[in-house]
Amino acid sequence: MKMIRTFHPVGHGAFYTERFYDGDDNNIANVVFDCGTLSKARQLNAEIKKLQKSGKKEIDAIFISHFHTDHISKVDDLLSKFKVDSVVIPVLTVERLFEAMLYNYIHQGHAYCRANKFLERLYNNSLRECQIIQIPNVDVVKNGGILLKKISLWRYIPFCIDDSRTKLIDRLKTDQNFDPIFHDDKIDIKRLVGVLRYIGVERCKELYEDVYGQKHNSYSMTVLSVISDCKKDYLFKPYVLKNDYKFCPLNCLYTGDFEASDFYPCKNDNFVRLREFYSEYWDSIGILQVPHHGSEHNLNCGLYTPPKLCIISAGIKDRYGHPDQQTLKAIHRMGCQYRKVTEKPETKMKFEINI
Repeated sequence: MKMIRTFHPVGHGAFYTERFYDGDDNNIANVVFDCGTLSKARQLNAEIKKLQKSGKKEIDAIFISHFHTDHISKVDDLLSKFKVDSVVIPVLTVERLFEAMLYNYIHQGHAYCRANKFLERLYNNSLRECQIIQIPNVDVVKNGGILLKKISLWRYIPFCIDDSRTKLIDRLKTDQNFDPIFHDDKIDIKRLVGVLRYIGVERCKELYEDVYGQKHNSYSMTVLSVISDCKKDYLFKPYVLKNDYKFCPLNCLYTGDFEASDFYPCKNDNFVRLREFYSEYWDSIGILQVPHHGSEHNLNCGLYTPPKLCIISAGIKDRYGHPDQQTLKAIHRMGCQYRKVTEKPETKMKFEINI
């Protein structure tokens, strides 16, 4: 059996896949981590088409780190083109719903953009074709992660910071424009979209920054892709990069835009909790998806200890200037190496792992 892990070239966004094959090279299981971009969508569309042509038209699980456009803008395409068993998300609280819809409007200029349409479907529980698993989930914790039906050797362990704040909701309730939104127990998304359009992008930006500053990613869900029994000595051929840098490609931590910094956006213990949660597996992680496209605001040197290969998804001419130099310097200082995956097809990173 083998697994092919791919970091797809979609620029400032995220689209990562793991595909499993049996001894006869039949594609028997597929897993996706995020699916969105702020760069030109053409390259992401091309990668989705390649996925369609190269194996079975089924996805066992789609993991969504958080609900911002550059991570979810094309999830609906996957749902329409593939049979999807499960979608795994951070718990979609009303606070997170409002935060994401405001953020997506501010950054896209469209209140009813593709990402917000998908959020509407999630919130209204209208993804009837698949199971929705919200993290934290008691059964997932009890079972030590999510196991695929056909792959007993592998498991996926999601982690999400408990971020149950209501500061944004409290702030919006002081604005009379939002009065109609809060009169019912259930939020009417289309009515909310109408309010957002009415007050405009600049006012939405003011409300957002009053509560969060410029960015809010503390609830971004991480997922550890790991062989089920790390305690056994599995034989594998280590990958060697062009400059003789060797690393183990077996276990990978996907971080989305996880706020790992101890001080951003304020003093916090996010990284300590992350490290503790994955303590049993931490030293076995060979590949890390660098959080938030290499932003220095999400930087924590502890992520790069022990050394590992670091994958950064960012645009060729990234609109936010990612990856930041501070992050790249820290990666080198800690003995790691990085590879930047952009819109260019030749930057795709692909690993074939025998298991």
